[in-house]
This record gives sequence, structure tokens and C-alpha cells, in this order.
Amino acid sequence: MGKNITIWQSPNTEKFLRDKVYEKTEAKEFCVKLFQNETEGVQFHLTPTVDVNEFTVSVSDLKNGEFVIPKTDLEVSVIKYIELTRSSAGTVSELGWYPDALMPMSVSAKYGENKISANKNQGVWITVKTRENTKAGDYKGVVTITVDGETYEYPLIATVWDFALPTANHTKQYFIISKKEMLRGEGEKSLELIERYFNKALDYRINGSTLPFNHRTATFEEGFANFLVAMKKYYNDCRCTFYNICFFIDKETYADLNYERMVYVFKGIADECIKDNVNYFEKALTYIWIIDEPNLSPERKGYCKKILPKYATERKRIAEEYRTKGEIGAVVAESIINLPNVITAAVLAELLPDDPDEYSVMWCPPFDAIYHNENKVIWELVNQGEKWWYGCDWPTPPYPTYHIDDKLISSRLVSWMQF
Repeated sequence: MGKNITIWQSPNTEKFLRDKVYEKTEAKEFCVKLFQNETEGVQFHLTPTVDVNEFTVSVSDLKNGEFVIPKTDLEVSVIKYIELTRSSAGTVSELGWYPDALMPMSVSAKYGENKISANKNQGVWITVKTRENTKAGDYKGVVTITVDGETYEYPLIATVWDFALPTANHTKQYFIISKKEMLRGEGEKSLELIERYFNKALDYRINGSTLPFNHRTATFEEGFANFLVAMKKYYNDCRCTFYNICFFIDKETYADLNYERMVYVFKGIADECIKDNVNYFEKALTYIWIIDEPNLSPERKGYCKKILPKYATERKRIAEEYRTKGEIGAVVAESIINLPNVITAAVLAELLPDDPDEYSVMWCPPFDAIYHNENKVIWELVNQGEKWWYGCDWPTPPYPTYHIDDKLISSRLVSWMQF
């Protein structure tokens, strides 16, 4: 506790608003507990009574006898805040400045954002990463906080449990990494930046929506060749559990598929499967965004009725062509026919074919849609294979969400619900 500042403990399962007054417990040490091959965070806050012109936070190596977690495996981030002027849909939450992005300490200092206004809370997040071979035990180091020339030191203790999480991911997810939002947030949308986001997400066992590859080429064929390179790279990355191959929307009407390109893509992937004796369709699915949430629009229901039968017919035709090309050809053929086609909506009876498996649609309802037993029965009956669900601006608490104005622990609960 400094003369003009309080450095206080704050659990990493809660969000603390920038301008709100909290009851504070003075920090004495910072502790984190994690498995081998895991990443976990420590959160604390600085609240000054006067304006702070500059603050920095750094960490030392963490040591357990002769064993070390190097400071290169620790990252200090400064919390950036966003003003919430209205609550998320369906909720009445407190308005104000919410913690949102984590900016590396070095970047915050580079742009002169490592300042704190009087009586405002500034959160800091320290991330500790362990390796598969990190020896179990207690690792100790020092957090150094400097505020306008005044220095404070606190012990940092990382308890590593004797169990390694697998590097391989075992759940399929579709987290949209939007180039439009990237441009708004980062000021650019380069392939290098998209790839950094995609790989960073994989580090946290989160699967991005579309593989990072250069599609802004002179011809569609050149762009598709770039996709094949990315496809093979991430097929062999055990952190990646799927990739979307649907980039053949008819861009003249945005109401149908470009079936010529669709056939080109499927046959191109199938040829690579035969050549490499690898079923690259194993990690593939399609999400046709022009029929996203068709329950909200008669127009999109019409697109579904037009697209789904023809899309299924074309896939079956391609599959038959490859079925006779050896053992791998037969496997590829079945994968093409049964390729998951995710539609973000609860099961829509008016769009079901006579044979529920004919279109190989993976109906993907919101988290709360299977709460009602009759919905759950239909969902399981129609989806013979994989079960998908999603969250967006809906559902709302008490269901878990990723909303800025929800509790921080809420986003972790989605995976427990999956389990």
C-alpha cells in the first residue's frame, strides 16, 4: 500500500469496472495454480488517489530449486476498458467502463497509455505458461510495480500440479475471426495479423472460423491453392479440430452457392486426399453464412429450400466419382456425403427432408434451446452425428455468455456444459 495508491488483490473469475468503488484487500502476494502444459492468469488492480503519469509492471523468472519457469513464459498485460452504454440483450446490467482487451505492458508503455487517473481502477493481468515437462511444485518469483518512480515488490507463486494437459484439442468450435472487426479494432486486417490471432486462439484451445490463407489473388484457383497449403498445415496441427471450406457463395446474388466452384473445391481437396493418402475432410465442415439463423427470415428459409437439396446432390455425385479410387477414396466419399453442414438454428420442421439424414445438416441451436425436453428429443433425433450449439447476443444469463457485461467466469462455463 503506497502513500497515494492501493494495490489490491482481485480474483480472475470476476470483472471490475474502472470507475466503480470496491472494498479492497491490500495485496500481499500473487498466487496462481495450474497444470503442466496450461496457461493461467493472475489479476490485480492499482487504484491511485492522484493522477499517475506512468506505471510499469515486470516479473522475474519463477524458480523451484534448480527448475525454472522463465520470464519469457510469463506475460504482463494491462487491461483496456470499453464504455458500456446499454446492457446486453435480455439483461439489465450495470453500465460503465468494463474490462475488455488485454494490452501487453510493453505496448501500453510504447503508446503512452500506462497512465491512471485519480480514483480510477487499473487492472493488470499476469499470464503464466507451463510446459509439458515443467516439474511439479511451487515456483517463486517477484512482481515489480513502479508508479511514478515509487517501486513496490510482491511475491509471485505458481503452484504446478503433476498432471499435463494434452496439447491436442478435443472440441470443435467456430469462433469468428472477423476481418471487418479486425479493421475496426486493430486498424488493419493483414493476413499476418489474422494468422497471429488464429494461432493465439489455438494456444488457448479455441478454434477460429476460417483458416488464414491469402485469397486475394488474381484467380480463384490461385486462392484455392493457398487454401490447400493452409489446410494441410492445420490438419497436422493437433490443436486445430476443424476448418470451414465454404468459400463458394455466389457473390453476384448472395442467395445461392456457386456450384461450379463448389465442385472445384471438393474435387481439389479429394485429389489431395488421394495423393497423400490422408482424409483431409476429417476436419472439414461447412457453414453457409447466407442461411445463418433462417428462423429469423422467410427469405433465408427460401435460400435453405433452394440450397440444401442441390448441395447434397452435388456432394453425392462427387462422392460416387471417388468411391472407386481405392480404400482412401471410399473413406473420402463417405466424408463428403456426411460432411457436417452447420446451420445456426434449432431444428426447423418445415425445412426437413423426408429422410432426416438426406441433407446431413447439423442443426446448431443456442445454448438454451435444448432446455425444453421436446426440443432436445428432436435435436438428437435429427442430428444423428455431431451435436452443435452456439451463443451470440443470445442466450442471456443465467445461461453462460461471452458478453462484456457478464461475469468473467461465465465464459468458462460453456466448456463445462459441453463436457
